[in-house]
Amino acid sequence: MACRVLRVVDYDPAWPGRFAAERARLEGAWREARVAGEVVAVEHIGSTAVPDLAAKPMLDIMVGLRAWPASAGLLAAVERLGYLHRGEMGVAGRHYFLDGVPGGERSHHIHAVEHGGRFWRDQVQFRDALRGDPEARGAYADLKRTLARAHPRDSSAYGEGKHAFIRTVVRRARDNPDQPPVHPAVSGFDTDPARYERSRPGYPPQATRYLVDRLGLGPGVRAADLGAGTGKLTGPLVAAGVEVVAVEPAAAMRRHLAEALPAVEVWDATAEELPAAAGWFDALVAGQAFHWFDPYAALTEAYRVLRPGGRLALMWNMRDESVPWVARWSALVESAAAGVPRARERRWQHVVAATQLFAQHEARTFPNVHRITRDAAVDRLASTSAVAALDTGPREQLLGEFRAVLDSDPATRGRDEIAVPYRTEVHVLARVP
Repeated sequence: MACRVLRVVDYDPAWPGRFAAERARLEGAWREARVAGEVVAVEHIGSTAVPDLAAKPMLDIMVGLRAWPASAGLLAAVERLGYLHRGEMGVAGRHYFLDGVPGGERSHHIHAVEHGGRFWRDQVQFRDALRGDPEARGAYADLKRTLARAHPRDSSAYGEGKHAFIRTVVRRARDNPDQPPVHPAVSGFDTDPARYERSRPGYPPQATRYLVDRLGLGPGVRAADLGAGTGKLTGPLVAAGVEVVAVEPAAAMRRHLAEALPAVEVWDATAEELPAAAGWFDALVAGQAFHWFDPYAALTEAYRVLRPGGRLALMWNMRDESVPWVARWSALVESAAAGVPRARERRWQHVVAATQLFAQHEARTFPNVHRITRDAAVDRLASTSAVAALDTGPREQLLGEFRAVLDSDPATRGRDEIAVPYRTEVHVLARVP
């Protein structure tokens, strides 16, 4: 494609400020048009978002939409700021905008896409990988200068020449053990899945029956258990006659589940990136798992893979902290859990309200008493992700403090079996059409 002469210039420290100003202008236009609720986030992407990287003096702005396509009102609000809407421009699921008049000098591009979708993730991963890797940043700058000299008026050839490099960096970012697809503390679950399985409570039969009934699970229904772990929820669903796919990113947990439930199909995947076509599933469940997910990305992905009218159920076993010794147990967990997602924070409720992709359909709570030995109670604490991820010294100190709690409280002192009181919460969300 013929175009004006391509220019690759040294990094300009003013670029972040220009992005911030344009983001504010866009957000103001969306508020005025009463469509701001359609937008989850706005990111500065591309080379101008990477300090010390040579770039074309063109700002790329990525708009994360709660759902794609955007409304006519949102598109019109952007156009009123002087942008030209060019449709998808070869990228499915993207609204592409150019600023200025045809043939004039460009300074901004806008990419409005589904928040948390593949385009969103790839762009963020590429940007962040370059920010953290001076060698890759330098190689990319050299490549762009070379391509600009070779194709000074051919933007298509310039773009094609970068694709292989970009794919390599994104693939490396996905495979980088320092950038895991799940929260780093989840690695604690992989240390001893057998201990996790024997020490953790299951779900009461009445909660499982409620789940099966409210999600309409049965023959011919496609369902998936997200963050399935060792199969604590998958097992009861299978026993109830449900055909379910178990999705689990942690390798040791996945192996344990496959051995325990050999008839179940197990996927090595995350809730944020499911290898399924749009509308493939009728129902999704997540037991003791959703607080580990990126809530925006997971809800966006759930919306994508669920058919219209599909439902998402979130379940948690919550300790009853009105019992004194249980409250002391929770306090020990919290002392080790700084920065670790916690179910009790209930962040997911705010995200459901913000995204408006799902509506809270109904919720129920069921009593659930877990009877275990004293040693199993210690194992239960030790299997908590934040505790399992501690170094040996701090972990043993914390477990020692818990043993002291068990030895001193009248409800647990000297008992061979301990009754741990839980409340099983089931939240059923309906996919918004």
